[in-house]
Amino acid sequence: MKNIKNINNLLELLEQVKNFTKPLWIGLSCREGSSNYFMDQIVTKVQSEEGEEITYQKLDCLTSQMLKEELMITDNPVLLLINKGEIKAIFSGMVGRFQLEDALKNLKSI
Repeated sequence: MKNIKNINNLLELLEQVKNFTKPLWIGLSCREGSSNYFMDQIVTKVQSEEGEEITYQKLDCLTSQMLKEELMITDNPVLLLINKGEIKAIFSGMVGRFQLEDALKNLKSI
């Protein structure tokens, strides 16, 4: 999968990913630290269980901040679940593995 680049707003992000055939986790954060590390670990575990069924990308700091402002989210980290150009779930702050798994199950049942 190609990397997502040159995003100026949320609409552009959704437009770029609308033709992706797999659901996509988008990580938004500007901070380094344990919360980002733990979120990466949780997403990686869920992704390994799902196999090739889901993709994970982290956006750069500037883009992340811009999208967080547009979404009016102040917590870190932020994780978006996007499928076919639509945001299906937004997670902010620390989330549990079961929450991500539930979001994927709900996505599959639609």
